[in-house]
Amino acid sequence: MRKLIFVGLVAVLALTAVPAMAAPIFLAPKDGSVAINSPLNDDLYAAGASINIEKPIQGDLIACGGTVEINASVSGDVLVAGDTVIIRGNVGDDVRVTGGHVNIYGTVGDDLLVAGGTVTIGSTAVIRGDFVAGASNLVLDGKVLGNLRVGAGTAAIKGSIADSADIHVSKLTFGDNARIGGTLRYWAAAEGADFAQHASRVEYHKVLVKHWAKLGVIGAFTGIALTVMFWKWIGLLLLGAILILLLPKYMPKVAEGIKKNYWASLWCGLLTAVLTPLLAFGLMVTIVGLPLGLLLLLVYVLMLIMGIIAGSYHLGRALVRSDKTIWAQLGSLLVGTIIFGLLAFLPIIGWLAGLWIILVGLGGMLTEQWKLAKQYR
Repeated sequence: MRKLIFVGLVAVLALTAVPAMAAPIFLAPKDGSVAINSPLNDDLYAAGASINIEKPIQGDLIACGGTVEINASVSGDVLVAGDTVIIRGNVGDDVRVTGGHVNIYGTVGDDLLVAGGTVTIGSTAVIRGDFVAGASNLVLDGKVLGNLRVGAGTAAIKGSIADSADIHVSKLTFGDNARIGGTLRYWAAAEGADFAQHASRVEYHKVLVKHWAKLGVIGAFTGIALTVMFWKWIGLLLLGAILILLLPKYMPKVAEGIKKNYWASLWCGLLTAVLTPLLAFGLMVTIVGLPLGLLLLLVYVLMLIMGIIAGSYHLGRALVRSDKTIWAQLGSLLVGTIIFGLLAFLPIIGWLAGLWIILVGLGGMLTEQWKLAKQYR
């Protein structure tokens, strides 16, 4: 319920951009190093080359960096992206991590979702909910009090899983003390002869090329849709980051223009979104205007993509309230794109809020382009 309320508030913010709304703590220093050496009683958004959490956080943590170390407790959710991620502290709710090297040694209050190269769940780790992982190499030496869902190149299970385990793997091994309380279902090229001693029940599925058909049409489309959405989010984030690095003054100007003329930006974006495809199809009806109409449609798609980036940046800036440094701008982009991505999972209201963000961003971007054009007239 708390997460639904949060998403609802985000949607309201996207529609109104109320500047008076309380913002979380955001840290993105010029030197790229973030260190939390005092307790925090609010959510923390951090971006930097290295991030070290040494004192408790009473709220959520969203961090993006090269190396992220969490050595203290976090009462809420943790969302981290980094090259090396180490979590030694206890987390009160869900943990979602993506990284090259991911190491978990603390207690996770609810579910753990990991996508990484090498993933290690230490012997001191306790996952109170479900554990879902995608990795090249996985070592599970701790305790999972829920279910296990894994897709990996190699997986070594040395700890315990209270419920069932579904494992898609090239190579699967078990330690002497490994135990699965429910059913072990695994998909591999060869069957393990001694796996029955580690689980109450074992189901082996031989890996075949046609195996994916067993998932069914709905499951296949769901997996494809989620994959497309994830890479779309990554692409928007990378494109926005490149734009910020190449033109560090552009996105702040667009966001400031939207803030000063919010409704004008919205109407500009709405008219552009409606009239441009109509004009393009009108040109395509004529033989002479066909190439121009196709080109206009291509430009239209690029404009919508830029509208998403500009709108997401404006939303993130409204929360972060800082764009004085490159790190702060990248942080605003990260926060905004995360929220934009989450809205896609909220039917109707979330989609409308996402459309609103796009239109505002599109209008703000076009307004800024018009200002620049007048300067060089």
